Amino acid sequence: MAKENKGGCGRGCLGCFGVLLLGVIAFFVIGLFLPAGWDVSRTITIDAPAERVHAHVSKLSDWPNWTTWNTTKYPSLKYSYEGPESGVGAISTWTEDQMGGGRLEITESDPKKGISYVMQFEGYDSTMEGSINYISDGEQTAVTWSGNGELGNNPMMRWMGLMFNSQIGKDYDTGLENLKTLVESEQADSPPVAAPDEPTPDEPTPDEPAPDEPAPDEPAPADPDPAEPAPEDSSTPADPATVDSVSIEDDSDSTAP
Repeated sequence: MAKENKGGCGRGCLGCFGVLLLGVIAFFVIGLFLPAGWDVSRTITIDAPAERVHAHVSKLSDWPNWTTWNTTKYPSLKYSYEGPESGVGAISTWTEDQMGGGRLEITESDPKKGISYVMQFEGYDSTMEGSINYISDGEQTAVTWSGNGELGNNPMMRWMGLMFNSQIGKDYDTGLENLKTLVESEQADSPPVAAPDEPTPDEPTPDEPAPDEPAPDEPAPADPDPAEPAPEDSSTPADPATVDSVSIEDDSDSTAP
């Protein structure tokens, strides 16, 4: 009886081992057919122009103020920065006890369109590519944060890739919400200053007359009254016939008897 029990236990253990082995094989085989890459994207609308958003996105030293990659979530996280303060060539490197070290570099930067960057984690051969893009109408900006990467042929990494959309997507959602709060609070505290009004070509300045309106002329002299006779000019010479007749009459008077 005891021998039969031992034989049944052995067959049971062998069966459990066989099931476990089949499970491991299935895990790796299925993993080979899972997506070899991952792609995560999140979007939010911020009530501010793209330039205000870009001021915090292109400056890597500001990322801890709005992303989840800060000491609140990772107490041992330490950053260092290289290259320009913002824009293309700006680099941030970090070390952290749990997630290790890594490096991020901005490769493209446009105040109206957004940025592109590459990220490399220590211990991983693959490189993650990301972007934060803007679509703005001047008053509101739709900000889309995207990331993607290759998982290689490692079945374990491909299984992990299935969780990236929820894990990384959650970080993107929280970061964009923080960015929205930060930018909109600054927008409310310091609204853009309106440019001073300048006269248009159709609006003359006060010191010059309008181009379509002629300058006022001096008043014309009044016309003379037609009932009033024109004054005689004393310098007008007398009619010769009149002078001769007067002289003859005077002579006849003086010789009369």
